[in-house]
Parts: sequence; C-alpha cells; structure tokens
Amino acid sequence: MKKVIIIIIAATCSLSASAQPVHEFSINGGGGLSALNYKLSSGGKKLGGGGEFGVGYTCLFTEQIGLHVGAGIGLYNAKADLDGAGVVTAGLTDDEGDRFNMHTTLHGYQETQNATFLNIPVMAHFQTGLVHKFYAMGGVKVGLPVSCKYDLSGATLTNEAYYPEYDNVLKEPTFAGYGDFDNISSSGKTKYKISAALALEAGMKWNIGSLLAVYTGAYFDYGLTNIAKETSFVNYNNAEPANFTINSAVASANKINVMAVGVKVRLALSPNGMEKSSGKEKTSKVKAEKPPKTKKPKSKATSETIEPPTADLPVEEIEETPVEVALTDAVEFTLGRPGREGFPATAMGITWVSNIDGQTAKFTTASDALVILPDQTAYNAITTQESLKEAFDAGNKSKEFTAKAGTSFKSLYLIVQDGETLYLIEMTSLQFKAGESKAYFRVKR
Repeated sequence: MKKVIIIIIAATCSLSASAQPVHEFSINGGGGLSALNYKLSSGGKKLGGGGEFGVGYTCLFTEQIGLHVGAGIGLYNAKADLDGAGVVTAGLTDDEGDRFNMHTTLHGYQETQNATFLNIPVMAHFQTGLVHKFYAMGGVKVGLPVSCKYDLSGATLTNEAYYPEYDNVLKEPTFAGYGDFDNISSSGKTKYKISAALALEAGMKWNIGSLLAVYTGAYFDYGLTNIAKETSFVNYNNAEPANFTINSAVASANKINVMAVGVKVRLALSPNGMEKSSGKEKTSKVKAEKPPKTKKPKSKATSETIEPPTADLPVEEIEETPVEVALTDAVEFTLGRPGREGFPATAMGITWVSNIDGQTAKFTTASDALVILPDQTAYNAITTQESLKEAFDAGNKSKEFTAKAGTSFKSLYLIVQDGETLYLIEMTSLQFKAGESKAYFRVKR
C-alpha cells in the first residue's frame, strides 16, 4: 500500500512540474451512517452513526483531472445484541493444569463499541462544468486505529466448562468460575488492525470568486481489509477463577471492517486561482509573446494621430513607444433575438442563442473566449489595453452566459475575445417583447 501511494504521488509531481497545476488546500466535515461492520458467530448487531472531519490537498494538473490527499479523523460506532447467544473460549487451563473450553451463554447482553481512526485518503479527482462543476473522486482510504473502546453493563451470563480429554461438563461451583453470574459490567479498549477502504465521493463544486470554492457531496467508504485481532472473549484466571473478566463481543467476530455513507462539505482555498489550467496559461503566454498579436489590438484602439510609424523607425525608437494604450470611449450596440427582429444576433463576439424561459436569455461566444468580471469595480479598473489583456488572461474562461430581463436584470461586465481583439463590454439592459426582444450593450476596445 505504501509503495502504491508513493508511486501515485511521484507521478503527480512529475505531471505538476511540467503543467503548472492548480493547488487547493481544504478543510472538510461530514456525517451519516459510520460503523464497524461485522458478523457475530451468534447474536446480532446494529450499525451506528458517526462522521469525519479533516484537511486535504488537491493538485489539479488539468482543468478536469487531479489528485486528492489528506488526513482526518473518522468516528465509527456499533452496538452488539447477544441475548441468548453462546460464545466459546477455547484452550483455557484450570488450576490443576487441565485444559478445557469455556462455553458462555449470554442474557440481556447489549454492548456499544466506539472507534476512532486516523484516515489518510489518496483519491483521483475529476471535475467538469463551466462556472460551477460536478466532481467525483475515487481511491483508497488508509485508516490507523487511534482509540477503540467498548462498554457493557447489566448482563447475565452462564459459564460451563467442557473438558475434551474427559468428555465432561462442569456447571459449578461458582468459585471455580462456573455457573450463573448476574449484573456483569465491563468496559475497556479493543485492538484493531490498520484498515484499507474503498473511498468514493461525488457532488457539486461551487466556485466563489477565483480563490474559494465550496464542495457539497455524498461519500461512501467500504473496508476492504479485516481489522479484527484474534482475542478471547473470557479472560480466565486459574489462580482466582471466580474473578474472570470478559472482553468485547467482537472477539467472537470472524471479520470486522469499517463502513460509512453520508454527506460532506469541503471549503477549498486556491492561492493561484481556482480555474487556472496549464493549457490555458500556456496559450495565453504564447499569444502574449508574439508581437503581432499584442500590437494588433493596440493599433485598433489607437487613433491614427498616435499610431507609431514602426515600418521606418530603428529598433531603439520602437522600444520607446508607450507600453500602455488607453481604451477607446464606449459605444453602444444592440442584439436581437435570432430570427425575430431586425437587429443582428451576433456582434463583438457575442451571439444571442435562445430564450430559455420567457425571462432568461442565453448568449454564447467562441470556445473559452469569455471572462465574466465580478462587479462594476473590476470593470472600471480596466482602463488600458495592457490591463484588459491581463484581466482576460487571469480570468476564469467560459463560452456562454445568461441574463434575466425585467426587475431581475442585473448589469453584467464582460471581456470577450473576437478573433484577435479583446472587447470590454457592459450589458446594460435586456427586454422581452413579442417580435422586439433586445439586449443592449456598451463596448470598449
């Protein structure tokens, strides 16, 4: 198991080194059915509730694929009901050195078990979507036992000793540890092995800005290994036979594994941006390094009186050209609902696609050519071609957006790429009317 984890982490680091990944650091908590799952030789059990909480790290080395590791505390509970059950403790020796098997019959026996494990998940991470994303994770969860206890009170038991060598059964005397014993109480610690469980999780990832995200989902863990350690139910003391003690009822279980199913919430912080991906960053950098692509929008945004005559100037004079070029004044344009009005459905890289519900319009752009700004402050802060390009390169890319008309309308602030030109756009109004549905925009470039 350790070798597998090391190989996965090493492979991820290799990918990360060449792909400039997104890093997420998170805290999480959840709960539901969380139990020790076992089958007793006789009697029954009830699964209990519990939960887990911890911290995690996710490395997204593409927009969709990553690796999640972490550490957390898992709480598991169960209750054993052994009323009328029989338990055999074999291989005991009495005060005379004779070997016998203790047959114990239990009445009114109900025992609670609580276990705490340090869980270490190693899981593949997949996500898909535009702003908010569906996510799914799968892998293994290694559990290290930290604190495992049981508690019993008010039980009655009957001990009988069977001597196989003599084929004889002794039901008394009580001073020898045989017979009926009332009001038995016991509590103590149980010992378990390290657990390895299949771990699955799926839900929604809600992006809050570019640095924060909230994951809400369901999880399912099922132990693949047997964590039971062999132990005797009865601790027989041949020096003081009547003062025997008993251990947890799980001593009679052939197999014990952990099992959990519930809901989970995770808060994630990404210092280098939630939705930056290696592919998009590389594309942006290539475009930024090619002079024709960076200078061409500037020439469009600059009047003829300030356009530098680069063809005839020496290299030294070209380098002295101002780096930042102010955006032009805003102009208005209107889009109409496709096929219904006399207005174009496409302009400045935006296309009106459809009417969703009579009050909501859907718009689209070229693939990954749209950045939605968070508010008017971010829109007003963009005053030059350089700041426009920087905001576009650093933003979360998508290809579509929606807007609601009437009293539900809220101004939208967008950066749209049309070919090699970037536009800074404010959506100022949206109206739905038979044959005259219109969307109004203001654009800078």
